Amino acid sequence: MFDVVRTRFATRLQARWSIVFDELGVPWVYKPQTFTTSGGLRFQPAFWLPRERYWFDPVGPGVQRPAWWEPFASAACAMCDDHVGEETSRKGEDPSREWPRIEVEDRWKASLVCLHQGLMPDGEIGPYWSDCAWQNAEDGMDVGHDGCYQWVLCRDCGLFGCEFMGRAERLSCRCQDPDGKDYNCGDPRLLAAYKAARWADLGVDDGPDVQRATAAPAVARWGAQAMSALSRARLEAQYRPVERAVLRWRPGAPGAAGRCNGWCRSLAEVWRLDCPRAPLDMEGAEWACSRCDGFVCATCAAGPAFEEGGECEVCAPLPCLTRGQAGGELNQRALVLAKGGGVPIARVHARINREMRVRFRGEADLGVLAIGLNATHLWLEDLALMDLSDRAALPTAQQLAVMTAPQLRTVMNQLVNRVAGALGYAIALIHYRVNTVMRIAYRAQATAEDLRVGLRHLLWWLETPEAFDDPAGHPLPS
Repeated sequence: MFDVVRTRFATRLQARWSIVFDELGVPWVYKPQTFTTSGGLRFQPAFWLPRERYWFDPVGPGVQRPAWWEPFASAACAMCDDHVGEETSRKGEDPSREWPRIEVEDRWKASLVCLHQGLMPDGEIGPYWSDCAWQNAEDGMDVGHDGCYQWVLCRDCGLFGCEFMGRAERLSCRCQDPDGKDYNCGDPRLLAAYKAARWADLGVDDGPDVQRATAAPAVARWGAQAMSALSRARLEAQYRPVERAVLRWRPGAPGAAGRCNGWCRSLAEVWRLDCPRAPLDMEGAEWACSRCDGFVCATCAAGPAFEEGGECEVCAPLPCLTRGQAGGELNQRALVLAKGGGVPIARVHARINREMRVRFRGEADLGVLAIGLNATHLWLEDLALMDLSDRAALPTAQQLAVMTAPQLRTVMNQLVNRVAGALGYAIALIHYRVNTVMRIAYRAQATAEDLRVGLRHLLWWLETPEAFDDPAGHPLPS
C-alpha cells in the first residue's frame, strides 16, 4: 500500500535534490549509515542510491569540502582508491598517512562517491553542447578521481547514471556508439527534473533575513547592494533544515515498522552467538526476528522486512511519488478502470473523489491521494469493489425514436463518454468517428435523424467493441 513518508533534511538543498531523484524515478535513502574515521570523526553522507550504488553529498557553493570526504571516497570506491595510490606514490608519500582510515562494509561499497559544491542546475541549456545545465553549477561533481561528472540519461533505454560531462556512451547499457561522444546532460527529462526541484514549494517560509532583504530593493530601487543582500539571504536559506513528504509503495512496511523494536537480529544469528557449536534445525530461523514476531532483512539482517525473505527499505528502497506524480498515477489507473468496467472515465474519477472525500482533485494532499491510490489498487484486482451500481441503462430504439434533437444530443454525449471508457480511447476520437458515420463536419449540422444514426453506432460499439476498429468486419446490423 502507498504510505506517506516524511524525511527531515539537514538543508533545503538536499531536499531539492531528493525531488530530482523522485522526478526521475531513482530510489534513494537519506543518511542510511554512520561512518567513523580512525581519528574518531563520525559522519553521514547524504544520499545513497542503491540501484546505481552511488554516494552523493550536495554541500552547496561556498562550503568547505568536508574533511571526511576524500578518505571516505578512497575507502568506499575502488576507482578513487587506485587514483589516490597513484598520486601519493608519485609524491613519495604513504597513502595510509595521507588520510585517516575508514572501514566501509561491502554492502556500502560504491561505484562512485559524488560531491557537489555548487548550486542546483538551472534546467536551461544553450545552443552548444558545452552550454549544459551545469554551466552555473560548478560544471559538475567531484568523484574523487576526477571532476566535472554530471547526471545523465540514456536516450534509448532511459538508464540513469553519472558520467564525465554527462556522456551517455559511457553508461553500462551501451546503447550509444562507444566510439562517439554523446553529451546528454541536457536531456529534456533531466532539465524538467531540475526545474521541478528549483521551483518546488517546500512549504516553509524564507525567514526574516530573506523578508528584510526582499523589502530592501523596494527602497533602494533594486540597487546592487540590495540585490547582493537578497542573493546572500536566499543562499543562506538553502542551508536551513526542512521536512519533505512523499508517497512510497510499501507493502506491509507499516506493520513491519510497528512490530519492530529497533533491535533486529535473526533467531539463527542469536543462536550462533549463544551456542556456536550446537546446530540449529529450525525452518525460517534465518528470517525470523528474535525480538518480535516480524522478519529481518535477508540482505543486511539489521532492519525489519515485511515478509519472510524480504528486504528492508534501506537495502531495497522504491521510488517515491511526488504530488504531481501521484495525481498522474491516479489518472492512469482511472483510465484502466474505465476501460475494464466499460464505464465513462468521468464516473471513475468521481468515484475516486468520493473515496477520498474531496470535491476536486486539487483539494487532495498527499495523505488523501494515498487513500485514492490504495483504493484503486484494490479495484484493479476486483472491479466489483468499485461499486458503480448507479450506472444508467442504455436507451432503447423506441426511446430514441420519440426523443427530440436536444435530448438526442444529451444522450449522445453520455454514450460517447461511456464508449471512450470502454474502449480506452480519447473522447475527441469517439466524437470524430461519430461525426464521420453521420457524414457531417460539425455536430451543429446534424439533424435528429443523423443523431439517431450516430447513437445506433455508439450502441453497437458498446455491444461489439471490435466494430470500432474493424467496421468492415463487424458492420452495423440493419
